[in-house]
Amino acid sequence: MVSAVSGGYYLGINPMDKPDQRMIYAVWVLLRFIDQVGPMDHYPASYPSQIFFLKNNAGYEIVVLYDGEQHITRLLRLEEDLKYILVLPQIRMARELKLPKAPCLFATVDYTGGDEPGINFYSGVDCDI
Repeated sequence: MVSAVSGGYYLGINPMDKPDQRMIYAVWVLLRFIDQVGPMDHYPASYPSQIFFLKNNAGYEIVVLYDGEQHITRLLRLEEDLKYILVLPQIRMARELKLPKAPCLFATVDYTGGDEPGINFYSGVDCDI
């Protein structure tokens, strides 16, 4: 089934499926690293993350947050070799987050009318992605 979404199209196998905007943002971010990620090294993550992937023997979770969801970062856990990429609607929102004691990177996804959105990365505390 093909549905019109935000000036583009969404392709879904099940006609009852609806586009998951969080997952779409997470996939765009993942695509920035896809040349460094094996074909079997990424999959859906557990809440509150959308995607988990392996890169250079470290695990990464992509977490998409909307404005007003700053409290959700309290659910993130500290694990050895686990890093977070927090996708935010506006980078200013990063100042309002309670971050886990884990390496974090921030990203924004900006749709500017092209075929692909612009992905901007911002460094956080202890971030070395």
